[in-house]
Amino acid sequence: MKKYLYLLTILSLLVIVGCEEEATPEFEEDQQVFVINDAGLSSVGLNFSIPQNPAFTLTWQDNLTGSSSYDVEFALTEDFEETATLRTTAEQSFTISVAELNSFLLDQGAVPFQSFPFFLRIVAENDITTENIQYSAITYVDGVNPQFTSISNDTELTLVEDLAEEDVATVTWSDFDNEASVVNVDYVLEAAFAGTDFETVLVAGTTTSDADGDEDDDIENQITWTHEEVNNLANALGVTLGETTMVDLRIKSSLISNNAELVRYSDPVTITVNTYEPTPAGEGPYLFLVGAATAPGWDNNNNNPPVFRNADDSFSYTYTGYFEADAFKMLEERGQWQPQWGTNDGSTLAVNPGDTSDPDVFSVATAGYKTFQVDIVGDSGTFSITDFDASGSPDYTSPGIGLIGSSTPNGWDDDTPMTQSTFDSHLWYITDVVLVDGEAKFRTVGNWDINWGADTSFYGQGTQNGSNIPVTAGTYDVWFNDLDGRYVFILID
Repeated sequence: MKKYLYLLTILSLLVIVGCEEEATPEFEEDQQVFVINDAGLSSVGLNFSIPQNPAFTLTWQDNLTGSSSYDVEFALTEDFEETATLRTTAEQSFTISVAELNSFLLDQGAVPFQSFPFFLRIVAENDITTENIQYSAITYVDGVNPQFTSISNDTELTLVEDLAEEDVATVTWSDFDNEASVVNVDYVLEAAFAGTDFETVLVAGTTTSDADGDEDDDIENQITWTHEEVNNLANALGVTLGETTMVDLRIKSSLISNNAELVRYSDPVTITVNTYEPTPAGEGPYLFLVGAATAPGWDNNNNNPPVFRNADDSFSYTYTGYFEADAFKMLEERGQWQPQWGTNDGSTLAVNPGDTSDPDVFSVATAGYKTFQVDIVGDSGTFSITDFDASGSPDYTSPGIGLIGSSTPNGWDDDTPMTQSTFDSHLWYITDVVLVDGEAKFRTVGNWDINWGADTSFYGQGTQNGSNIPVTAGTYDVWFNDLDGRYVFILID
């Protein structure tokens, strides 16, 4: 009986000791192991703004294999059926940079900005391996830029005004697969004069690849142009419309990730564009001079003289007269500062119609007689200021110049005298004159030897012994320039 109790006591103690050891499985100092230390993280976010920073560091213990080098082995599946070596090292630790890991994972099939799971383990020289450890990383696009797919250096666009509202081209491009990504990519189609290395860039279209992980994400890698849109783009570049020009295009891609912006550019292409000169709709506005170089100074309601419309194109103007060495602008309404015309670059027109900033001034370097030529195209256009030799021009101060004809207050019997500008002796005007339906001409007062006429009403260029000018009843301001015979009848009532 005593022996039986003794054996029972011994067995009980063995069970208790066995249970305690199983609950605290610690390695003894001399125990041989080959294990990866706790990495501390399983998800890696790769930030393209700090490419040389460590992505992660992996360490391990090995007092088992006696190996002098180790392979850090990569696999997409836990069974490591297919593997790749991430790094071989003699140390029992491994650090990889953001850029290096990103490049490696992209080579292994990772899609930018999508979660990409993978497994790592350490392999000793004698093919003994540690347990594996699982990671996931979100890579970023690297070494891949947008590329045009629908246009090339051989592309030629011929623009037709009659097809202005119809599509002339759809510009498409390829980029990384953003279908299941969680980043938005903004695309800008940029245009510039060929060969200028995009020194001055115009936006030719924008779109966004709006990807938020939804199945219905709309990936927009295309922009469609109409004939008119491309023609307007060429005009904004400064092309003389109606001519052929070469335009460089590129795609700018930008996205925000990890609070940093990643910008990429496509290779540029150079296309040929055959533009058209639009047919003006209606008539151009009246334009009046204002500024220190002109008669009214900077007073916008001081009998400001008009810039004379050309008879064959109401969007083309010519003013030949005296200018001081100073600056000036043009207004469409006397007494109002907008719409206001000027220039911002010294060669093309700029306008503030009333909702933007005022343009800069036209400048006159030296005082004297000048010819100011203006051509309006839409909200822009061109101008020139050239010297004019008025030294041999007749002086009509006495007897003066008058308006005569069946439409005028005195009919064909007598002149209605015009006022000579005190600023420019070759500029004449009548304000608030009431005319009736009929005809009119300009002449030296009381003398038919010198007279001017033309067959265009309201504005034109009179010639010696020219046709009678057709006149419609109304109250007018009438202006005449004896240097070139240009005239304008401005209906005020």
